[in-house]
Amino acid sequence: MPVETPPQTPILVPGTPVQPQIRSHRTPSYRRHRASGQAVVTLSGQDHYLGMYGSRASRREYDRLIAEWLANGRQPLRASAVQLTVAELAIRYFRFVQGYYVKNGEPTSEVADIRLAIRRVVASYGRTAVGEFGPLALKAIRDGLVKDGLSRVFINATVGRIRRMFKWGISNELVPPAVLQSLQAVDGLRRGRSEAKENAPVRPVADEHVAAVEPFVSKQVWAMIQLQRLTGMRPGEVTIMRGCDLDTTGAVWEYRPSTHKTEHRDRERIIPIGPRARAVIEPFLKPDLQAYLFQPAEAEATRLAELHRRRRTRVQPSQAKRHERAMKRAARGLRGRAPSSRYRVVSYCVAIARACERAFPPPAPLARAEHETVAEWRARLTDKERAELAAWNRAHRWHPHQLRHTAATQIRKELGLEAAQVMLGHARADVTQIYAEKNNQLAREIAAKLG
Repeated sequence: MPVETPPQTPILVPGTPVQPQIRSHRTPSYRRHRASGQAVVTLSGQDHYLGMYGSRASRREYDRLIAEWLANGRQPLRASAVQLTVAELAIRYFRFVQGYYVKNGEPTSEVADIRLAIRRVVASYGRTAVGEFGPLALKAIRDGLVKDGLSRVFINATVGRIRRMFKWGISNELVPPAVLQSLQAVDGLRRGRSEAKENAPVRPVADEHVAAVEPFVSKQVWAMIQLQRLTGMRPGEVTIMRGCDLDTTGAVWEYRPSTHKTEHRDRERIIPIGPRARAVIEPFLKPDLQAYLFQPAEAEATRLAELHRRRRTRVQPSQAKRHERAMKRAARGLRGRAPSSRYRVVSYCVAIARACERAFPPPAPLARAEHETVAEWRARLTDKERAELAAWNRAHRWHPHQLRHTAATQIRKELGLEAAQVMLGHARADVTQIYAEKNNQLAREIAAKLG
């Protein structure tokens, strides 16, 4: 007969962790969360909030979760089995957003827009179960945005971002599929059929308004303005131009930005550089091909050198040493801020805005006096004067995004819509029509002959 071998006792080596063989049968307790005052239970290392501590509803939710957890073999519950709230869904979705909407190691502007949309939802329906969030709730949020005076386009985009959050929840089995289907029944606001305000479309800027700011900007900013006007590139493309991104082999150079707006759609962006644009770029070419062509540090150095040249008194040694120490500390990040190696879109826009303020000062009654502070000036203006000042600014101020519209309009007028589409890098001609205004001269000639 075979001899039964007794079970071997495992040999324990010092320093080796012992794996637990028996799972604890202790039932997780019903506890109070001190920070929020809610009841909470921890199942498989995950906290589940049950509602107000001590309430009957929280007790029933505790009993339900414990029963489902035990029936699941003491394994983590699927999120769909838990009454997930809108606030909990928003937290999980925003974690995904922070890792997804990133370009070159920096968050894109979409992150801030999604944060605003999520705040709207959580403020009103944070404690609502995701399965109970329906079209009426979405309409209520949309009506609140209208009352706050936001534009129709921004409201429609915000509603779309809210739908996108629930769509993400469905893809991760956090939201019932019927929720998104019901939310898609809410149509976007139509022009002229809602109380939402309409923003004025972006128009091309007149060339005389562009030329007026030249004395009030650095040569780097003026070069970027000229390049945008000649090529129709975006502000974010002209600010990151480097020598290594330029192909200078042919008569027409080619500029391939290291990053651009539609690269996540696997689209290549090639900007042709003609003779006039080449003449603008050539003075800024550098031996270091990785260096940005247009640098605020160079503009600041030029400005300080000009101030030094105009100075009538001798610079004191203590003042020179103090300035040198301040620049060293700023470069090390200890105090102050050293000039950046390249312009950002925001700093580029600010430089043009300040130049417009100097090139187009408002009339005397609306302008700020030299002895007035900004607060005193704003308090002095009446409502009528504020409206007049706003109208004056709209007529005389411009921003770099308008330069793209100006270039597109001129290209369409001289070479046609397809040429404008190719230069702007659009995949569809209907997008180009937003940037390039129609040439109505042909229509006028037809009307003069036939009408």
